[in-house]
Amino acid sequence: MSYQQLSHEKLPVLERAHGKPIKFGPGILERYQPQLIIADEADSLKNPKAACTRMVKAAIRNVKPKPVYVHL
Repeated sequence: MSYQQLSHEKLPVLERAHGKPIKFGPGILERYQPQLIIADEADSLKNPKAACTRMVKAAIRNVKPKPVYVHL
């Protein structure tokens, strides 16, 4: 999903193959429970005050088991 999808609530839901659909916006990574986070163009995450940066950091901190994080 894009950085924009991480931080905007008024986007369509993410359909899952199993389970309930997940709404985009704050907390999506915690709700989705990713096993792997690949940050393409990771320089987009350099601003610690940006919503997407905070969301990725929170997911890495809060998702159990801890997801593998790769930045490109």
